[in-house]
Amino acid sequence: MYKNLLLLLFALFFLYSCSGDSKEEEPGKINGKILSKLVEDALWGSEKANYRLSGFVKPDTPPPDEYNQLKIDSVVNREGIKFYSVLLEYPNPIHNVLAIYDENLLLYLLDNSLNGNIVTEWKNISGKLYLIASENFISKDLLKLSRISLYRMINGKFYLVFHSFTKLDKAGKIYQQMIENIDDNKIITRLSSNRKTNFNNKKDIFNFNQGYCPP
Repeated sequence: MYKNLLLLLFALFFLYSCSGDSKEEEPGKINGKILSKLVEDALWGSEKANYRLSGFVKPDTPPPDEYNQLKIDSVVNREGIKFYSVLLEYPNPIHNVLAIYDENLLLYLLDNSLNGNIVTEWKNISGKLYLIASENFISKDLLKLSRISLYRMINGKFYLVFHSFTKLDKAGKIYQQMIENIDDNKIITRLSSNRKTNFNNKKDIFNFNQGYCPP
């Protein structure tokens, strides 16, 4: 009986120890420092870190000592959920990536379509939370272009709801598109130029349709 009691105590101790280890290994909520470390580790080849980041780093992505910038911003929405935006920019825009996570590393957005010289910011517009990405780049060594992308949460995911050029500079001939108003259903912009054109001071309307948002 004494022997059986020892075996039972040993079994209970073993189960308790395993249970305690699993709790210690269970990842908790992240912060900006942890997220930055995960991205750096993934860029240096850590499959475990990249798995936690839901495949943020593509197989052909250069190492971290070659990127232009790694920028991590955070914001808390009205429901108290904290979101992190992660921007990784390289000299070759094919490697650029923008992602959005929450504190539990749940992925809400992964966008590989942005060009160089990118600036991101979180902003509340008309009671809605947006992530804004502004790009400035040169096309065909002649055209200076500016473009803006707006991402908004819809049905539990962040979607690209606006993606358009805001400035075209061709040898001093400048054409611009400025956002005037954003509401739940549409975006209104105004066109202008330093040249006399038919569209000068005209408005354009972009509806949140299936071209931008999910059905």
